[in-house]
Amino acid sequence: PASASQALPETAPVILPSALIQDTGWVSAQAGWLVRSSRLYWSADGGQTWQERTPAGAAVSLADFSDLDHGWALEVPLSGGARLYQTQDGGAHWTAVELPVPEGAWQAVQLQIDAKEGWLVLRLQTSAAFDIAVLLRSSDEGRTWQTLDLPASGLVSFAANGEGWLEAQRHPS
Repeated sequence: PASASQALPETAPVILPSALIQDTGWVSAQAGWLVRSSRLYWSADGGQTWQERTPAGAAVSLADFSDLDHGWALEVPLSGGARLYQTQDGGAHWTAVELPVPEGAWQAVQLQIDAKEGWLVLRLQTSAAFDIAVLLRSSDEGRTWQTLDLPASGLVSFAANGEGWLEAQRHPS
């Protein structure tokens, strides 16, 4: 996930995604999040303790926070579609935004949002050897999204001028 590859504050603990931890990231040396078993947790003490901040009824795949208050949690239900939850109070309250994705059982690949723009990548397994992917891009803090087809699934990076790169990945079947 994108949040795991973001630059960490100098003294933040290192928690890497694993089979149990789906996503993790830090907004400071003391404050950060992790997604484990589709639940979102927040720590304000460098990872010593964790409090659940999952949006009600959601099964979170990925999350991202731009600061202590502003965060996003991505849900990609097995029934299809995708939903993005936004918070402006550190996860005490969440607002859901339906995302414009084609029908199908999508899987979350990347979620990255900041105060100005954001993007997320979803993949859909089409056969044992192939998948398709979509890039959703926002320029208004995640309120509205534009959907673009990608030639393969993988992590996306953007330069300041808006030029982007796709790091295509091979996914086990």
